[in-house]
Amino acid sequence: MHVLIIGAGLTGLALAIGLRKSGHQVTVVERNTHLEEVGAGIQLPANSSRILGALGILDEVRKCCAQPQDLTIRSYTGTLLYAQNLSPTVEECFGYPHLLIHRADLRRVLYDSALAAGVTVRLGASAEAINFDAVSVSLSTGQSVTADLIVGADGEHSLCREALLGRKDSPKSSGDVVYRIAIAQSAMEADPELSSFLDPPRVHAWYGPASHAVAYQLSKGGIFNVVLTLPESEGTATIGAQVADVNEVRSACSKWDPCFRRLLDRAERVLKWTLLQTDVLTAWHHPGGHFLLLGDAAHATLPYLAQGAALAFESAQTLSILLSTHPSPELLPSLLASFSTVRIPRAAAIRARSKHMHDICQLLDGAEQLERDRILREEQPMKGFPNPWADPEWAEFMWGFEVEREVSKIRSICGAMVEQRE
Repeated sequence: MHVLIIGAGLTGLALAIGLRKSGHQVTVVERNTHLEEVGAGIQLPANSSRILGALGILDEVRKCCAQPQDLTIRSYTGTLLYAQNLSPTVEECFGYPHLLIHRADLRRVLYDSALAAGVTVRLGASAEAINFDAVSVSLSTGQSVTADLIVGADGEHSLCREALLGRKDSPKSSGDVVYRIAIAQSAMEADPELSSFLDPPRVHAWYGPASHAVAYQLSKGGIFNVVLTLPESEGTATIGAQVADVNEVRSACSKWDPCFRRLLDRAERVLKWTLLQTDVLTAWHHPGGHFLLLGDAAHATLPYLAQGAALAFESAQTLSILLSTHPSPELLPSLLASFSTVRIPRAAAIRARSKHMHDICQLLDGAEQLERDRILREEQPMKGFPNPWADPEWAEFMWGFEVEREVSKIRSICGAMVEQRE
């Protein structure tokens, strides 16, 4: 089977590797002429690292990673609210580690691995139109590529999603702006108050009114990654990363934890962009049976659970295993429909909990915020705990995901669909 993937981001490249391992011919087309060194740090929870292990690239990825010992949650004033061990606990419980990496480093490992696996990657070839009947894509190069299956993995600003819907469907502002601050670890090592952020490595979080921050070190490049979320000013959406004034960030955090403000004093360059979200889709597949959406094109997810890339990796590996049996063209429509039926509810649940987490960690000062802080400080983790990573049910739901179980569900539904038709 020839699979054409639109988009050489994390989703498209992970899928390409998985499909090659299943024996398929894979072509990836990407509108950019080179892989851009953009983005920020990304967390790889256990359900991400499990997929990377299945793809055979986890060891290579780990060379670029830091592995945090703990998660610490503080009030924006600096009060410690909760501490959770991540290493070795996550690996002991779920079999795979929680890791930290720069998005560009992860993409580079995926890209190199895809090429080594025999994937054809065509850079500077933007998809301009999709013919669902002919199963072909018209490219900006003037060429047309035909395949047995087309997978749209072209991100939030997705031509593929709009083609599937038959209308414009631009992502919308979530109401939040992200500020990404990169700080040289060498500048922190020379400061006794800041060096404690580095040893041992941790994920640091601050819950603030209508805002919050997450910070952690990145192994490669000596960078300490700080991501601050603030409300978007009305009518000022920032599409794509743009340089921001560091004093704008310092002013917004003037009443925050002195140690956090000290971090901001070391900032030299700040990028900002609006967090975008898309509407929930009722189907990711075309009824013709030869097209599927994956990743942010299908289910752009707010980052408050660190599950966006994880969901995409899950879908990519699930699809790769489903196609490893080389299903007949007649079976493909039922298989893709069943895939949508099973995967959409999980994506929707994680999207909803991510939005809920946004609301919890950005409570305004007041009674609700005081009760949230009391629960974090005094109570044992339980269902609905204000830190979902420590919520036993949610940790199992997120990090305990197993592809084999998902594949089994999809094949069962697919078989029932085929029987009904017969």
